[in-house]
Amino acid sequence: MLLGDMIKGNARKHPDKTSVVLDNTRYTYSQFNCRINRLANTLLDQGIRKGDRVAVLADACLQYIEVFFATAKCGMVCVPVNNMLDNDGISYIINNSEAVALVFGEKYSATVNSISSGLDTVRNFIVIGEAPGAASYEDLTSRYPADEPEVAVDEDDLAWLLYTSGTTGLPKGVMLSHKNLIANTVNTIISNFPVSSNDTHLNLLPMFHSGMLCHMNCLFYIGGTNVFLERFDPGLFYGTLSQEGVTTSALVANMIVPLIEYPDIDKHDISGLRMVVSAGAPMSPELLKRANNIFGDIFMDVFALTEAAPMLTGPPLLEGPWEEVKRPGSAGKEMLNIEVKVVNEDGSEAAPGEIGEIVARGDNIMMGYWKMPEETNRVLGDGYLHTGDLASKDKDGYFHITGRKKDMIISGGNTIYATEVEDAIYSHPSVSEVAAIGVPDEALGELVKAVVVLKKDKEITAEEIIRLCQDKLENHKVPKSVVFTDRLPKTPTAKVLKNVLKKKYG
Repeated sequence: MLLGDMIKGNARKHPDKTSVVLDNTRYTYSQFNCRINRLANTLLDQGIRKGDRVAVLADACLQYIEVFFATAKCGMVCVPVNNMLDNDGISYIINNSEAVALVFGEKYSATVNSISSGLDTVRNFIVIGEAPGAASYEDLTSRYPADEPEVAVDEDDLAWLLYTSGTTGLPKGVMLSHKNLIANTVNTIISNFPVSSNDTHLNLLPMFHSGMLCHMNCLFYIGGTNVFLERFDPGLFYGTLSQEGVTTSALVANMIVPLIEYPDIDKHDISGLRMVVSAGAPMSPELLKRANNIFGDIFMDVFALTEAAPMLTGPPLLEGPWEEVKRPGSAGKEMLNIEVKVVNEDGSEAAPGEIGEIVARGDNIMMGYWKMPEETNRVLGDGYLHTGDLASKDKDGYFHITGRKKDMIISGGNTIYATEVEDAIYSHPSVSEVAAIGVPDEALGELVKAVVVLKKDKEITAEEIIRLCQDKLENHKVPKSVVFTDRLPKTPTAKVLKNVLKKKYG
């Protein structure tokens, strides 16, 4: 099966079923497939060919989704661009991908105008809306037929080129084939995201985020309905739940805080929401407790990363009901059709409870990094994807994520995992968010520093935080200093930028 077959197949089987919704616009599967085909035939007539890259720079809109599937039907490669980057970052992704076309939202006209002279390979500019010097998306596509494009596409062809967030260097282009994406979709639905054609899924993450794309694909595969928000906003989230009959959603853990602290939750009906997938980082026990008090026991922690298209582990729902298979604080078990294990530095498999690096292999694992053969060989050279993430695996096969290798703190020869410290501090009822970092120390190498965001109108001292940690942690893990801030620096996908905190407080 190929990526474009999901929309094509449902247009045949469920032509009148609602496929996508955003704001006041909604399309059935038949209507959506026709729009996708019109775009596909437009791109082909513009001289864009199989294997060519088509970049997209826009906010959430239904045209964005159309590009994903129109390019897939033509064997082209979609390159979603992080729209929160500065001009240099945007230019880097477009140039690095060697995109021959750029589809952009009207809001980004000034950006495109300022960087266009430096875009080495782009020869087609298509605007969603109006912009000088660019062809209008709607006007252009309306001229072409809705016939299925006749392009031979193979499951091993590159479909999407997704760039990492670049928190520790330049973004890397993750090459995902049709096989990678379909394998991930099937694995996810069977293993831990049991959706049906009756489900309506609310997509909260940015369009360039692999987690959003994963769950979007699951609903398209099964013939469900995908609802998108123009932006992540708690009020918009709660209003959409009842308006569209939302049953499932997915987010990253850091998005939970603004949702559970929204003051007008009781004005909305949230009873229809039955399942929310949480990824990006493990939810602390205190945060999970607060979320469950509002929504019920519907949150499922998973482990995912772009290079795995992106899912690797999750609650083993095939093994029994949620009440029996859940393990608070765990990212679940390896998913079907994937091998996931924890290894030591020498590559040997870690014993139960021992912390090591997560490695994985399966049909969902990326083809490699775009134009980075050495880096590709470094992470895939032995046949396994080396994730750079640390975890332990218990005797029952459940994974417990510890953090990133680069976030480990080494103090006096002792290894400290930031999540241990953060979970302890999260247990204080006045704490909204926290990040633990290592700061240089001449004697011990590094010391633990906690950067804390308090809930609105709450007060607590650094000394109280330290005493709390002394009660819960071994002495070498206790923060030696605590600073308070109004907000933590984050990527557009809500990952805390610990390198920024280290520069500021180190």
